[in-house]
Amino acid sequence: MKLRDYQDEAVTAINHYFIGKRGDNPLVVVPTAGGKSLIIGEYIKRCVQKWPDTRFMMITHQKELIEQNFEKLLALHNEIDAGIYSAGIGRKETDNQVLFAGIQSVHAKANAIGRVDALLIDECHLVPKQGTGRYLKFINDMRQINPRLKVIGFSATPYRMQGGLLWEGKNALFDGIAYEVPVKKLLNDGYITPLVTPTGGINTRIDLTGVDVSNFTGDYKQSQMAERFNRPHLVVAACRELVSLGHDRKSWMIFAASVDHGIALTNELCERGIDARFVDGTTPKRQREELLESFKAGRFRAIVNVGVLTTGFDAPNVDLIALLRGTKSTSLYIQMCGRGVRLFDGKQDTLVCDFADNILTHGPFDAPRVFSQRESTTVGKTPTKQCPDCDFACAIQLSTCPNCQYIFPRKEREVSHHDQAAKVSIMSSENSTQIAAISHIEACVYQKKGSPQCIRIDYMNSIFKVATEFVAPNGHDFAKRKAMQFWNALIPERIMPTDIATAVELLNLYGRYRVQSIEITTNTKYPQIVSRRLNNDARSA
Repeated sequence: MKLRDYQDEAVTAINHYFIGKRGDNPLVVVPTAGGKSLIIGEYIKRCVQKWPDTRFMMITHQKELIEQNFEKLLALHNEIDAGIYSAGIGRKETDNQVLFAGIQSVHAKANAIGRVDALLIDECHLVPKQGTGRYLKFINDMRQINPRLKVIGFSATPYRMQGGLLWEGKNALFDGIAYEVPVKKLLNDGYITPLVTPTGGINTRIDLTGVDVSNFTGDYKQSQMAERFNRPHLVVAACRELVSLGHDRKSWMIFAASVDHGIALTNELCERGIDARFVDGTTPKRQREELLESFKAGRFRAIVNVGVLTTGFDAPNVDLIALLRGTKSTSLYIQMCGRGVRLFDGKQDTLVCDFADNILTHGPFDAPRVFSQRESTTVGKTPTKQCPDCDFACAIQLSTCPNCQYIFPRKEREVSHHDQAAKVSIMSSENSTQIAAISHIEACVYQKKGSPQCIRIDYMNSIFKVATEFVAPNGHDFAKRKAMQFWNALIPERIMPTDIATAVELLNLYGRYRVQSIEITTNTKYPQIVSRRLNNDARSA
């Protein structure tokens, strides 16, 4: 099984993260359809071959992911001693060198499992930063057994709605990104399907102004959101528009606001001649599995769901995504849209029909706005409104000015149906060059086959990699001069060492926050750095 170039780089980058002493708990960021399971399997395979006495464990929350990762490892290395501990799968093995487990089954079984050297977490954005949840309890118990345990997280969305970026802030489990694959790379290389929005926009837009936010989840209160969506005239209008927009689309995946709303959508679509089925968390297990298999086989056209098809279910045939619910969660938004990016024969693109301005709220799929605890800002421009009393720029969703406590008048809206179509692209626009804000850089040792070691510099905008640069202190004259210029600009107070690992350590220690922004090309396959703006007053964290 041949790895793609970025998959091979990701596997190598994990150990380089440890070699460069960047931390003990790295993240690997791979978009949906990027082949996370292959990276996990290859990493375990190489480590077991190099260090035969090491023991690995992968945990996650869904049995489909457990089976998928287990099977991928066996496909790469069929003689490896691997087992499964999952009540849902019906296996409870504890003594294997590599274990794949469900957190629901093992959260209180650390002593039965014993010492593990590396704990891999798939969909690690589900791990809370604090509290006494199952993940944190299990990790703490495993660290009691092995204090040197390394925890490696894998996710397409390494951030939480309440907690921000997974490696920032107090009590962060992870300490940095070992490797990140940009969505644009997968798109440019033909590994994922493009997402598009309707040419004329969406007319049936549901307004969520005034809907309360849950203190527990940080998302819209479901009962209030469902009331906005599940109005008979809006259900009819949305389904009428979907039938028109999706007339040439074969497999629709629809995300509803509630069970009642989902059932209403399913019934209305069926009345309009669309073979639609409904599934939610209460659907009996066997019935749900049969429905999903039938949908993947193309036996019916539309599947309407509430909260069950965001992770762990892959239907490559999906060519229309309908967001008939809103969310404050960027992660959920990305996961929903990501159901449409897998490749499938005959599929040119996937149409995303957003009925609740989720794209406007969270930004393009390949460059979403993500909250950073360190910066206490969002990545990208947040819509604001001006307070008439103190001129403070308030976030547009606030009802009270945080500066002077002015209460904004509440707009009464009888009908949540906009006359103007929402026309917004789900992918970021292409320009020849652009200025990109940089939150920090990530340095690691890099070596291409047949070439000497060099330094790989990833420029990050808090969560996503913006561009990559390679610096070769031991290269030929031109490469040496370029490396010296780079080094003297970032950390002139330190002499550039010839040892690559030492240079990487110093860059991560002293140069991490020295770059304020970069100018990059956007009309090339890989972004090229045109210029850098440095923050000479920055200090290492």
